[in-house]
Amino acid sequence: AARPVRIVSLAPSITEILYAIGAGDRIVATTSFCTFPPEAANTTKIGDTQRPDVERILALKPDLVLVSTASQLESISERLEALGVPTVVTTAKGVDGVLESIERIGGATGDAESAAALAAKLRQRIEAVKTAVAGRPAPKVFAIVGNEPLFTTGKGTFLDDLIRLAGGASITADETTEWPQYSAE
Repeated sequence: AARPVRIVSLAPSITEILYAIGAGDRIVATTSFCTFPPEAANTTKIGDTQRPDVERILALKPDLVLVSTASQLESISERLEALGVPTVVTTAKGVDGVLESIERIGGATGDAESAAALAAKLRQRIEAVKTAVAGRPAPKVFAIVGNEPLFTTGKGTFLDDLIRLAGGASITADETTEWPQYSAE
């Protein structure tokens, strides 16, 4: 649909983008991990990001389901598409990927103008931060994503990009996996 009115979000990042571009009032369901902004906690929950309940999604009669490759298995989007449910898959690798996802989601929801404005505003903020930290020594950073087990960020992830853009040097920037698991030692 040109402007879908029954949207299902299958990732927290997508849910946050939908609210940020003004499409939050059209969300009919999200995952149990979609808790921000606070309004998202009140949406119908259709399972978690790895095991969404396809039957519950179908029962909601969405005219758009948004899937993130960071959260979902490819089989979910293929199954929904095979059942005739319009599905858009986003891949948000790194900061540039997130900005592109904002614009793509805006295009899919009929909110291209507000999505472009949000992406432009974020690009301006990124440039302001880069200017503010230019020439300063880069502090070493260890980002903890999860503590039981201990997960951090690897090369090419959004968080790795944020550390670098903010003038830091991630001590795990050479990790080839996106979310490596570390021991306390």
